[in-house]
Amino acid sequence: MSDSSTSSPSRARSLRLVYFAWLFGGFWAAIAGGATFNRFARSLHAPDAAFGLLAAIPYLGAAVQLPVSFLIERGSRRKLVFLIGGLLDRLAWVLIAAVPWVLPERWWWPAFLAGYALAVVGQNTDGPCWISWMADFLPQRIRGRFVSRRSRLGQIMLLLLPVPIGWLLDRAALLGDWHLRLAASGLLALAGLVGSVDILMHLPVPDNVRPPPTAIAHFGRRILQPLRDRSFLRFLGFNSTLIFAVGFLGQYLWLFCFDVLHTTTVQATLLLLIFPIGVSVVCTAFYGPLIDKLGRKPVMVIGAALIIPGAIGWLFMTPGHWWPAYLCILVSMTGWPAVETGRFNVLLAMSETRAGRGGGITYLAVNSAVCALSGALSGLVGSFVARTLGPAWRGDLLGLPLTYHGVLFLVSTLARVAALLWLLRFEEPRAHATREAIRHVALAAFDNVQTVVTLPYRFLRRVGSASFKIRPPWGRE
Repeated sequence: MSDSSTSSPSRARSLRLVYFAWLFGGFWAAIAGGATFNRFARSLHAPDAAFGLLAAIPYLGAAVQLPVSFLIERGSRRKLVFLIGGLLDRLAWVLIAAVPWVLPERWWWPAFLAGYALAVVGQNTDGPCWISWMADFLPQRIRGRFVSRRSRLGQIMLLLLPVPIGWLLDRAALLGDWHLRLAASGLLALAGLVGSVDILMHLPVPDNVRPPPTAIAHFGRRILQPLRDRSFLRFLGFNSTLIFAVGFLGQYLWLFCFDVLHTTTVQATLLLLIFPIGVSVVCTAFYGPLIDKLGRKPVMVIGAALIIPGAIGWLFMTPGHWWPAYLCILVSMTGWPAVETGRFNVLLAMSETRAGRGGGITYLAVNSAVCALSGALSGLVGSFVARTLGPAWRGDLLGLPLTYHGVLFLVSTLARVAALLWLLRFEEPRAHATREAIRHVALAAFDNVQTVVTLPYRFLRRVGSASFKIRPPWGRE
């Protein structure tokens, strides 16, 4: 499908639907992926080691992507599969919310795990379909900008919702566990219903591209093709190592804030969601066009280098003394939009079926399978450390108090260094040199700092210019 076809009115309407649908998806993500999920699990009496299992389930569920990729290669309707999987994903949260109200207490935790696994299966069913669909639907010349702008649209919800939700959960927790369960389950059910709108808005979007006949045959044999691609293997090493580095953090950072820093839900939400998303919104707007201009690898290298100290910075945070270390963490977070936008664009390029290029979905399948194993291993490592050391364990690192959370932060830092080493060997022939991307980033950072520093001067200058025009100079009537 040529880029020229993107100028038709129907294509423009479809692009707008895909774009604005993520507002509803962002609403779902803000609730299902934030403090509500963690507090609801705690209210169902989940132990610390269980949160490692919660971190592993999304990656174990990625095994579903392999048969889904096979269905796509066989010519199955990826739009229909996307709709079924997406609705299963979102509506499963309504079932999760009902667990403490329809089942006896001894079944709460197992039923919560089962419902979450069902949601993960749905998510990993619609994920490859959406990526393959959008790889053929989105014009290549605007992919970076479209993905970054769509991501920022969803981030609006992630900025607006978590603080009032955290305030509601804090108020409910003061009244007791029953009220906390009631508030959290109501929010999760609402998230599932609103998130379904995101999926349904894709109904009018056409899917006219089908894999060529040569791409349907010999899927089992061609699944080995990516393993002979040296550049892909290096990207796979980077991707899987980075996922191992962050897989367990999604759950244990919340526990670190609640159990070690003794924050409220609102404070933890600010530290883990609001401020990072604010950084992402600002930086994504810059990295998307830069990827279109310079290529994926140099931008990802910059991002991967910036995120290395992000995990170890939490070691320096203690109750009542957050901000000096957290400011360093925020600086490190400026690298994540570069990594995420670059990775997504690499996966889009691998998933193309246009222009007679078949087999792109097999790259996506292999990447998903290996990263699933890496993420599952990450969650199990987190669970093992939490169970072996326990919440009461205390150690010492260069005079700093160390809990089992700190051990996980050190593991994450070492894995991030290894991921960067993999990325340095990734090949992208048409990409510009990394030093050119560094120059662009440095100039942009300098311009932004200069704008902030000179803002008072420019304001006073404008005030002075206005007053000069209103009041004539001395000696003139």
